[in-house]
Parts: sequence; C-alpha cells; structure tokens
Amino acid sequence: MSSDQEEEELQLDEDEGISINRKRKRANDAVTKLEAVQWAQSKNSIKSAAKKFGVDRKLIRNWMKSEGEIRLQV
Repeated sequence: MSSDQEEEELQLDEDEGISINRKRKRANDAVTKLEAVQWAQSKNSIKSAAKKFGVDRKLIRNWMKSEGEIRLQV
C-alpha cells in the first residue's frame, strides 16, 4: 500500500460521522410562540408563519393547539 492510498483512507475515516446539514434545536419563549400563532391566524397560513419564525410547520400547528397553555406562561 502506498502512502497516497493511506492518506485517502485516513481522509475517508475523518469524514465519517460528520453531519453537514444538521439543524440546531433552540428554545422558543412563550411570547415568540404566541407571535407565530397570531401571524399564522392573521395570514391564514401556517407555512408563512413557519418560514417567518424559522421553525417547522408542525411546531406552529402544535402551538396553535396549545395556545391557551402558552398564554398562561406569559
């Protein structure tokens, strides 16, 4: 095995396990959640609220379902 092959193999080993498109989880406070819910309701668009607030559409739907509980946190 030549040294070039060893370098290529080492490079492959270094690249394993690295996630390039990893999304970070972040906590959203109650005020932000309510703003997102209000945006979705006023625009009749969960998709636009998700895009504006940088979260998944499913989160907006969940926040809309639990809006009463979120209001208690404020």
